[in-house]
Amino acid sequence: MNSGGSWLIVETQAAVREALALALTSQSQYEIVAVSDLGDLRQHLSQRAFTGVLISFSPQLGRWDQLNAIVTTWNVRAVLLDEQLNELNLHQALLANWYGYLSKEQSLTEIAQALRDVAEGTRVLSPAARQRIVMTAQGPRLRLDRPTSVLGRISKRELEVLLLVAQGYSVRETADLLGVKASTVENHKTRMMRKLHVHKSVDLTRIALQEGLLTQSSHLPRSTVASSTMASEERGPSCETSTNVSTFEVPPA
Repeated sequence: MNSGGSWLIVETQAAVREALALALTSQSQYEIVAVSDLGDLRQHLSQRAFTGVLISFSPQLGRWDQLNAIVTTWNVRAVLLDEQLNELNLHQALLANWYGYLSKEQSLTEIAQALRDVAEGTRVLSPAARQRIVMTAQGPRLRLDRPTSVLGRISKRELEVLLLVAQGYSVRETADLLGVKASTVENHKTRMMRKLHVHKSVDLTRIALQEGLLTQSSHLPRSTVASSTMASEERGPSCETSTNVSTFEVPPA
């Protein structure tokens, strides 16, 4: 075992999981433990303490509420590793106060450095993610003031509803996740749809896709997400893009 601590990696794709574990073991002082699903994640966290958890997000892995429940229960420093910048996932990671958001478009060397930064208590963001956030009293949040974005018409709470509805959450599930009444979610949804000039929930998903909040690959039927535990793709992470990992400090509450 390496003396610098240990990181738990969650990746559904076997080839990617092995490549990440091998590369990060060789480029850092950490012991790397790699697992494939949330069940294994829970089991390992219940058995020992880890420096942090690097979660490679995919629809097959599970829902955001499930991930957040695990991270909160074991009070572990969690970093999201996305295929590429996805504002939906970035927004969720920021709201949940995760320790970082990275992309597979970054090199493995940069990802390894990010793990070292997180181990020292520094929160990290990929450069692309850094450009999409603004600092608030509650910490970093997704920037909504892009001139060409229709999202500037809606409130922050309405955006949260949009993000969840676009993922396929029901009104009741959205209410539970936001800690409000179902009637409140219905009111937010109605006002938001009026502002965006749409009439159906499917139109909200379309807008989320157009605005880059959601990708076609990440918008799967809920039944597909629930029943799948392994991804079918066999491609590895891209390490061709050379970028620097940005760090940020969250203002004190």
